[in-house]
Amino acid sequence: IERFTSLSPQLRQDHKFSYVNLANGLRLILFGLFIKMVIADNLSVYVDQVYKMPETWNSLSIIIGFVFYSFQIYSDFYGYSTIAIGSAMLIGVHLMDNFKTPYMARSVKEFWERWHISLSTWFQSYLYFPLGGNRVSKFRWMLNILVVFIVSGLWHGANWTFLIWGGIWGFLY
Repeated sequence: IERFTSLSPQLRQDHKFSYVNLANGLRLILFGLFIKMVIADNLSVYVDQVYKMPETWNSLSIIIGFVFYSFQIYSDFYGYSTIAIGSAMLIGVHLMDNFKTPYMARSVKEFWERWHISLSTWFQSYLYFPLGGNRVSKFRWMLNILVVFIVSGLWHGANWTFLIWGGIWGFLY
């Protein structure tokens, strides 16, 4: 989710073939495909089995399934984003990094500063700041954060599980 102000000037430029862009773009595409197809897709085999019938698995297997799922979803998103960044680079367009090792974060706040950065900053600019951001009372600031996460949950899918997901992350944040 690239900002128009960043993307528009790049699209208006004349782009000439560049070996550097080609090599770097292809390298990113291949890396993204590896992350998606080798890591995420292989983790999903185990995760899908655990989530399909959790009652048949022991506690340790379920915990491993939860951990694998977190890496599966990260690898899916990170892989897709890397493929998109590499594809754009082929034609000389530079997109923002979308993930910066979020599982190395030391807090929930830092996690969200590193996870799906383009979406998070979009919500920040177009929802959080217009609601008043942190320049309001403490209660209103916490409410603004909760609203952003709940809307983010709706953005991911219009059902109760995503509303609850957004509410939990908003509360933790």
